[in-house]
Amino acid sequence: MLGQSSSFSKSEMKDIDDVLFKPSQGPYASESLVEICDQVRTELERVDLIKYVNCILTAYVVKSPPDHEAGLSLLLRLRGRIH
Repeated sequence: MLGQSSSFSKSEMKDIDDVLFKPSQGPYASESLVEICDQVRTELERVDLIKYVNCILTAYVVKSPPDHEAGLSLLLRLRGRIH
């Protein structure tokens, strides 16, 4: 998928942001975007949930339909870890 490294370069993060933050401007069909979001989110969660939380949350909400409940559940999980 995105490689086996434990972190992403700035260039890779920009590419991820471009796909996630600008889905309507990209060349991806809605179904492909959902698959891409799920794959990116899964990989980012595996690598470092805390470090990539913004991209992970974005991956939940840019899906069609948005998965707001899963994003909020993640925030509650993280809140439990921090407090």
